[in-house]
Amino acid sequence: MASSAVDDKKHPGGEEVLEESAGRNATKDFDDADHSESAKEQLANYYLGDIVDEEKTEKSVSKKAASSNSNSGSNKGLCLAGISALAIALGSIVLYKGFQMSKSSN
Repeated sequence: MASSAVDDKKHPGGEEVLEESAGRNATKDFDDADHSESAKEQLANYYLGDIVDEEKTEKSVSKKAASSNSNSGSNKGLCLAGISALAIALGSIVLYKGFQMSKSSN
């Protein structure tokens, strides 16, 4: 992981090149750009450290959990709506049958 050279306005390829890779591992992009030895040496000034696999996993798990929680809320709403509709239908049938019985007993 490296800090942004954009803040210092020093990237010779322009800030767009850096922005395209922002927020993700840009090692392959850096290597594919065929940087000079001087550029590779300058990279050391911006290097902050590596993201360990455990941190990647924790972020991935927390994103999945958040997604799961938001989905379970909508599923609960659908379940409640279904139960409500069923209760209304059964109540309507009971009232109708009751009305039919009282009409036939008169």
